Amino acid sequence: MVASEEPVDPVKLSQLGMSIKEKLEDIKILDAEILTLIDEDELEGEIAQANLFKERIHSTIILIERA
Repeated sequence: MVASEEPVDPVKLSQLGMSIKEKLEDIKILDAEILTLIDEDELEGEIAQANLFKERIHSTIILIERA
């Protein structure tokens, strides 16, 4: 996160957190669809990449909820 001198708007922050959670659900659905379309050779790499992305999203959500 970037440090800012402006005060954090808790409502805006909550809205952002909700939006990220909704997008994460959409991504989970798309991931499941993608996994049915890719070659088995690419499967492990795609799963690892998706997991890293989800970890970053979860970390962001945690930071928002703690703010």
